[in-house]
Amino acid sequence: MRFAEGEIYHIYSKGVDGRIIFNSAIDYKRFLLGLRAFNNISSVELRRYNSTERVVPHMPQESLVSILSYILMKNHVHFLIKCVDAQKMAKFLNKIFAAYTTYFNLKYNRKGVLFQSRSKSKHIYNDGYLQVMLQYIILNSLDEHFPEWRWGKLRNIRSARKILINYPWSSLAEMSGKTNNFIIDKDLVSDFIDDPSGFLDSLLFWSSRDFEKNNEFFLE
Repeated sequence: MRFAEGEIYHIYSKGVDGRIIFNSAIDYKRFLLGLRAFNNISSVELRRYNSTERVVPHMPQESLVSILSYILMKNHVHFLIKCVDAQKMAKFLNKIFAAYTTYFNLKYNRKGVLFQSRSKSKHIYNDGYLQVMLQYIILNSLDEHFPEWRWGKLRNIRSARKILINYPWSSLAEMSGKTNNFIIDKDLVSDFIDDPSGFLDSLLFWSSRDFEKNNEFFLE
């Protein structure tokens, strides 16, 4: 897909043959470090930094893209990204996936590709589509314990809420203002989410009608 300046895209990438791409918390943290460090016009070598660092110090900060939301799952990742410049967008995506593949292969003594061909992407062409994806991406964290959320059959709201809040590898906490991982563009997010606490509540009332009506939006 060709990216267009000022447009928002849903980016999805899966492990080759569905393989697990995050084996430990350290792996997840390493990928998140890449999201922070590589969203910058300057070059950086991640091996110089600890995965727990929230920002890469002593670097000029000029972003390649604006990230609205993300989630890292065992065998795939989702992002919502606003394109600032088509070449910068392509550069950012290439850097985060290539660098993580190199890290993963060295750590686990393997060779070859880690992610399935090129990343899939869909253009978010209106506000309604965007609102659906802002919810859908975060809700992926329920898949392991409550996969029925996809068909509007979620019953244990209290437990589901706890999972959403405590899942450490999504942007929900940062979107809700509870933390700052320096990954998402909080000013941009605030343009689309007026009430962060209300946003969390809305996640828990996803219906089967929502899923069926918007099924063509999703990348899996």
